[in-house]
Amino acid sequence: MTRQEEKIKKLVGVNNDGEIVMCDDIFKYSDGFKGACGTIFEVLTKEKAEEINRLVREDGDYGYEDLWRECVHGGHTTDGLYEWLENVVDEELADGKDFVGQDTSYFEYLKPELKRLFDSMPEEKLQEMIDFINNNNMRNDDVYFESIDDFKQNAVFSCVGGGRCFSKNEELPIVFDNELLEKIRIAETPIEKPKPKEKTAEEIQAEEHAKKVINDFDKAFSKIKDVSNTLDKAQEGVANLLREVENEQ
Repeated sequence: MTRQEEKIKKLVGVNNDGEIVMCDDIFKYSDGFKGACGTIFEVLTKEKAEEINRLVREDGDYGYEDLWRECVHGGHTTDGLYEWLENVVDEELADGKDFVGQDTSYFEYLKPELKRLFDSMPEEKLQEMIDFINNNNMRNDDVYFESIDDFKQNAVFSCVGGGRCFSKNEELPIVFDNELLEKIRIAETPIEKPKPKEKTAEEIQAEEHAKKVINDFDKAFSKIKDVSNTLDKAQEGVANLLREVENEQ
């Protein structure tokens, strides 16, 4: 089974949870199965990112204390909790991340797409997007951007999901590309199997006639078989009679 794939890598819009949605690709298999794949990014601020790093450093919040215990138990570290946490944060930030646990998947596509968005979208549309994220940020309800410039300078992103994240009736409260959204809907709409062609009156009549002919033939063949069986029995009876006459003589 072969797969055809069209690379997209474009931002589509913002979903109901205040997350930015990207379409990665649109695909179709040779058996007709088709759809679209995407990536979802949560939106934070640099201040929020720094708070996460502080919480991890100070008390191992976000489950890192349990991870440290596993590392100690497995012999992977002899560091104390706070020394180990400091190293974890430093290593993550050294890799170019804004905060511990940030998923930077698809950032090579996200960053140029954000720049394109900022350069091409009217300011009123950008402000509408920012207002929606401020009011509907499910994962980070304490995140707030004062202005467009604040968003451009302080917004931090992290991949939080993706794959088959669209539907044939996909609706986004904030849309960046209506044409792409419609393309996604079409890709997610299953190909309907063609309905059987309705028979015409002539075809139905011909079919019934054929059934009648076959039925009549079956009846005729059955009668011939009965006659044949009767003749066989008659011949057998005559033969028996002749043998009896010969025996008497």
